[in-house]
Amino acid sequence: MKTSLLILQLFLLSCEFKTDSKTVESKTEFEITDQSIGKIKIGNSFNSVDSLFKEIKIENTESEGIFWPIKTVQLDGGHWIVIESLNGKEITSVETNSPHYKYKSIFSVGASLNKLIKNDMDISVFSDLGGIEFILIGTHLTFKIEPEMEQKYFDKGGEFPETLDFNAKIQSIKLIK
Repeated sequence: MKTSLLILQLFLLSCEFKTDSKTVESKTEFEITDQSIGKIKIGNSFNSVDSLFKEIKIENTESEGIFWPIKTVQLDGGHWIVIESLNGKEITSVETNSPHYKYKSIFSVGASLNKLIKNDMDISVFSDLGGIEFILIGTHLTFKIEPEMEQKYFDKGGEFPETLDFNAKIQSIKLIK
């Protein structure tokens, strides 16, 4: 009798493990962590993303006379993922405008800044001639808001947090090394 009970318990544990394994796999496919967006991990080989997607557009980008390669993946619904490599060898940043990718189940494209504040996430802002970029304090994540809300922020004087409309929605999320 004890042997049968032990075998039954082991069987149930193995079934539970398999179910949990599938759940973890589906969560990580669209999970944002401090090291990855989905299956794209910072520091991995730049070529490692080639096996993850059917079609990838490869091009060079430039800033202040410095060029580096980027790979763009077009997703359904007009969404995209951009993978950058400042040295041409390893992934140094990943950016997406897809709402499917989530950080801690609350931070995603389309979420409002209010949602971040209500969930005790601290943000800071960096602005330059290219616009404003928000930083999620304590992470390697940055994000941008809708262009019209960004313009409204600058029209009111560009003082953080006084002139920021916290109903603004996140337009893209970027993970940097």
